[in-house]
Amino acid sequence: MQDALFVVHVTIKDIAAATGVHHSTVSRALAGHPHIAEATRIKVQEAAERLGYRKHPLLSALAAYRKDSKPGQDSTTIAYISNWPGNRVPDLHWGQLEYFPAAKERAEALGYRLEEFSLSHDGMTPRRLSAILKARGVCGIIVQDSPHTGPADFEGFEFNAFACVAIGYSLLYPRIPSVAHSAYASMKNALLHLLESGYKKPLLLLFAWQDDRVENQWQDSFVPHSARLGLDGDLLLLPNEKNVSDEVFKAIRHHQPDVIITYSNDILQKAAKSYYKEKHLEPPLMAILNKGLPGNKSSGINQRLDIVGQKAVDIVVSHLLRREFGTISEAISMQVAGAWEDL
Repeated sequence: MQDALFVVHVTIKDIAAATGVHHSTVSRALAGHPHIAEATRIKVQEAAERLGYRKHPLLSALAAYRKDSKPGQDSTTIAYISNWPGNRVPDLHWGQLEYFPAAKERAEALGYRLEEFSLSHDGMTPRRLSAILKARGVCGIIVQDSPHTGPADFEGFEFNAFACVAIGYSLLYPRIPSVAHSAYASMKNALLHLLESGYKKPLLLLFAWQDDRVENQWQDSFVPHSARLGLDGDLLLLPNEKNVSDEVFKAIRHHQPDVIITYSNDILQKAAKSYYKEKHLEPPLMAILNKGLPGNKSSGINQRLDIVGQKAVDIVVSHLLRREFGTISEAISMQVAGAWEDL
């Protein structure tokens, strides 16, 4: 065992001497600075690995703090980027009432400020927005989940200049770290709760797009876990809004469910309620998949989108402290399981 008193610590100057580049270039290459040529970065990183270089965590954090504290910079601002028409995310859609307030509170607790930016603002483009953020010294971004967010919508945005994270499943490319609600785990938890409560015949009502936007996790969890738990589960997955009432009525007559699971205030839920009203029957338990929305007075899944918002900030801040910017080669996603809540 090597005596701790004689451990040799490899320094940035050692790596500079081994690679023949200036020590400041070594420092920026190790930090993944976007202005360092790829060949130089690889050469420096290979030399660092060969020599056994390891960052000192406390010194790295101090250096990041000192860099971010330069006058004239807005480095304590994290940009919260949305792409909704009308310049602002609708308050009652896609978790905005849960994501943003929780993320804002977490950012402030960590000494940062969360500020909204819209790609849908008149004249705004991804390239222009990234230029604005860079000019202000903003180093961290959170991309909001949205049906209007796709790869083409961010063409020209300089992701490599920022510590990045995406909320939800909308942004498939370029690949950046993401944090999202786990529909798979939430459905499993819901079925376990229903079984323990004596329910045996759940019926899941969904439009295809509702399942697609969470990478089909609702049905991928519902079908096998219903079977494994011994539940007589059935699934109605509609491709569009045509003949909704007819399809829902048919599914209910066929399955005779003791609990119906769907989204709150959705066309499918309204159709299910209409069936029992027309038949003058007492409806079964109407469990919902999005109980976290304000005003929901039903049992169901709280997706804990507030925690998703908090974790998005945690990820960005941790990347800022480590000076990690840009896209990633691996698919890294944090999943937050929802919890069942009764009335």
